[in-house]
Amino acid sequence: MDVSVVVPVYNASRYLPQCVETLINQTLRDIEFIFVDDGSTDDSYEILKKYQEKDERIKILRQENLHAGVARNKGIEQAKGKYIIFLDSDDYFDLKLLEKTFRRAEKSHAEIVIFSHFHYDNQTGKMRKYPFRMRRGVFSGEMLGENVFSSFFIVPWNKLYLRSFLIKHNLKYQPILKHNDVYFVSLSIALAERIVCLNQRLVYYRVNNMDSLQGRNLNSYPDLIQCCTELKQSLAENGLFHGCIKDGYNKVVCDSIDGRTRSKPEVMLSRQYYSEMKKNLVPILFESPEDFTDNTFIPDVIYKSTDYDNYVLLLVKRMGEEMISKNNKDYIVGHELLTILRRIKRILGK
Repeated sequence: MDVSVVVPVYNASRYLPQCVETLINQTLRDIEFIFVDDGSTDDSYEILKKYQEKDERIKILRQENLHAGVARNKGIEQAKGKYIIFLDSDDYFDLKLLEKTFRRAEKSHAEIVIFSHFHYDNQTGKMRKYPFRMRRGVFSGEMLGENVFSSFFIVPWNKLYLRSFLIKHNLKYQPILKHNDVYFVSLSIALAERIVCLNQRLVYYRVNNMDSLQGRNLNSYPDLIQCCTELKQSLAENGLFHGCIKDGYNKVVCDSIDGRTRSKPEVMLSRQYYSEMKKNLVPILFESPEDFTDNTFIPDVIYKSTDYDNYVLLLVKRMGEEMISKNNKDYIVGHELLTILRRIKRILGK
C-alpha cells in the first residue's frame, strides 16, 4: 500500500463530508483511510459508517475523548502504507495531494515531504495563500541551522512521512490537549536526514473556526511547558541538543512563550501562570539565562522578578518601554499605558 491517511475526528460532522469526499476521490488509489473517532458526541461516527459502506478503504477506530495526539498514535499503530500522512477532519484537500507527495517522496527517497497550503476563512469564505519558504534539493534538519524549528509551519498536516522513519525513531504524539503536534513535528524534522519540499498548495486549512481547538483559544501554557520540556529532553537523548539545533530550540521556545502569553493578558497576569513559568524556566525549559533571546520579556520580567508583585511591576514597565520605543508622542503613550494599567487592575480584581 502506498499511503495511509490518519484523520482524528471529534465532533466534526459539519465539515466531515467535505473532508471525506476530497480523500476518497484522490487520484492515488492504493491508499487507506484511518479515521479515529475521539469520543464524538455528534453524528460524526454515523457519517463515517455511511462512507465506509461505499468505500472499503475506510477504517474506523474509536476511543474515548483522549484528544488528537492519542488518536494519531492509534492510527500509526494500525497503518500499513509505505508512507503516512496526518490530516484534520475540518480541512479539505487537493484531489492530487497524495499522488503528488507520494511521487515526490519516491523520486527523492525522502523521509519527509513538506508542502504548502491555503488559509480558508470559515467566516468570510475567502482564500489566502500561506507563504512558503521553498528549499530546493534534499536536505537534513541540521542543515536548516538555527531555523530548524522555524523554517516551516510546525503542523502535521503539511507533511508526508516515511512510515519506517517514524517507527525507527519511535516518534509519537504527546497525549496532551494542545500543542501535541509541536513535539512530534519538531523532533521529526531535527532527526530527518532526507527532507524535500513540494512547492504546491495542497491543503485548504480552515481558520476562524470556533469549533476547532484554535478557535476555542484555550489557555494552554501547561501543555506548552510540557511540550517544550519533552522536546528538549528528546533532542538531548538523540545527541542533538547542541550547536544550531540548541540555538533553534531556544529561539522558538522564547518566541512561543512570548507570543502566546502576551496575547492573553488574563493568563499572563494569573498567579498560577507566573508560578509555573518561574518554576520551570531554568534549568527545565532552558539550561541557563544565557539561552534567553533579547526580544522577549522572559529575561527582564519573568526571570528577574523576585515574586508575583514584582513580576507585575516589571511587566508594566516593560510594556511601557516598548510603547515609548514605538511612538514618541507622549499623549498617546500615556493614554495607552493608562489603558494597560486599568486592564491589569480589572483582571487582578477578579
